[in-house]
Amino acid sequence: MELPDYSEIVALLQNAGAEASPAELHGVVVGLVCGGVENRFHCLLDYLYPSGERNAGDDRLHNLLAGLDRDAGRDLESGQLAFRLLLPDDDWEEYLQVEALAQWCEGFLHGLGRGQLAADKPLPDDVRELLNDFAEITRADPDSAGDEDEADAALTEIVEYVRVGVQTIYEGMDSGRLGLSPGRLH
Repeated sequence: MELPDYSEIVALLQNAGAEASPAELHGVVVGLVCGGVENRFHCLLDYLYPSGERNAGDDRLHNLLAGLDRDAGRDLESGQLAFRLLLPDDDWEEYLQVEALAQWCEGFLHGLGRGQLAADKPLPDDVRELLNDFAEITRADPDSAGDEDEADAALTEIVEYVRVGVQTIYEGMDSGRLGLSPGRLH
């Protein structure tokens, strides 16, 4: 999957008056996909504009949302680990990358929480563990990095863990283990 440029999405969201970072937005999109939410477009607009005042006529924003949804669904459905997280690249300061990863996980948990997990089915241990780990990542302290090389390696490892974890969650839900199948953007 070819993700859009992070900086361009920052500008697009700011111009549209949306209240989310690109990482957080992508996390929400992927969480909604994994959670089987049917009407994701309206959920995304509600998330981006919690005050209710939205610039819903922005075609570039609509195209971005549809593209992120389509690509996330396609890449997760392929089962080939093609899915990637929308995060700032290595040109960004490391603390901003850590902050974006925390925002991505927070958005994912929010989006997943909007899904209709079957109340009578407990979460499998691996999914519950992943969700707990994602919740811990939301509390990451971007200022606590030590040695730059070690911190960079740790960040890369955590991003990979989240990426594979999302695939695991998606496949668990798609297979019916969690009582639902992912839906499509309307």
